[in-house]
Amino acid sequence: MQSPEKRDCSLVFQDFALFPNMTISDNIFFGKGSINNNELIHDLIQFCGLESLLDRYPHEASGGEQQRVALVRALSINPSLLLLDEP
Repeated sequence: MQSPEKRDCSLVFQDFALFPNMTISDNIFFGKGSINNNELIHDLIQFCGLESLLDRYPHEASGGEQQRVALVRALSINPSLLLLDEP
């Protein structure tokens, strides 16, 4: 069985599952240490209009903005499978 970080799938939870004590940027890049796809992540951030929110915390963002953060985080590994729990 593969370890979780090697599985080619992502999940967006209904409640977004963002870390409240981390900035939006840190939430997006969390756990991406060995994955070298910063260009994709920056493209996703720009596409979703999150550039101005990167230094804020999740509670400072609207529900829709938090949803987009969770989606960018999930898409940032370029998964073959994306599971969405009612986002």
